[in-house]
Amino acid sequence: MNFFFTIDPEGRTVSLREATNAFPGYEAYAKVDGDPSVVLFRHRHSLDPASGLPGGADQLISAAVDV
Repeated sequence: MNFFFTIDPEGRTVSLREATNAFPGYEAYAKVDGDPSVVLFRHRHSLDPASGLPGGADQLISAAVDV
């Protein structure tokens, strides 16, 4: 998997560009100071382990949240 996070402290946003395999599922959260965690993304797997693990990270995802 490959992740690229961008954090904007003045605008209080977190964004993400990533590429993953089709297995397993992935998720990420953002949290600032003592505030509750915010879901950045959840990506369920689309293939079984034998089919989803081989090969490169070809499942593209992008997300952004205010924190």
